[in-house]
Amino acid sequence: WALEAGALALADGGICCIDEFSHAAAEERAILHEAMEQQTISIAKPGLVCQLRSRCSIIAAQNLVHRAGLQAPVPAGSCANDGGLAAFT
Repeated sequence: WALEAGALALADGGICCIDEFSHAAAEERAILHEAMEQQTISIAKPGLVCQLRSRCSIIAAQNLVHRAGLQAPVPAGSCANDGGLAAFT
């Protein structure tokens, strides 16, 4: 197996911008929440279990309205549900 750098590792010391956050799988959102809340990235591969420091900021955007004008459900666990966007309104 090989370990390749993902978006957070490539954004080391900078900003990782994520569009269409609402289309991310629940597991992917959990990984991003860990990086934002605990500033760590957990890696578990055969023979390797470690935590790396996350040294980047994350800006995530999601569309709450479909093109047809219908209201899209807000994903559980997103900052729109827990008041995380209150600072920006």
